[in-house]
Amino acid sequence: MRIDTASAKVFLKKGSAKERITLTALEYRLLLLLAINRGRLLTRRNIIDKIWNEHDGFIEDNTLSTYIKTLRKKLKGAMHIETVRGMGYRLS
Repeated sequence: MRIDTASAKVFLKKGSAKERITLTALEYRLLLLLAINRGRLLTRRNIIDKIWNEHDGFIEDNTLSTYIKTLRKKLKGAMHIETVRGMGYRLS
């Protein structure tokens, strides 16, 4: 997987070809946050505080879980987002 931060695009390698993955702005920000902190545990609260702002209103507990699930599906196993039960997530 390659994240091009200059263009805010994400690519997956398929053999010698590159496939562009279409992400929403929030999915992209979530992936970038996890990639920057690769190997580190990020708490749910920390992720929510960094991804969503006060203008987004109340974020339900399930909202982050839904975004993680969707991101995993779009990445097709290229990156492993580990769930640390009761704590948060880590990109490994």
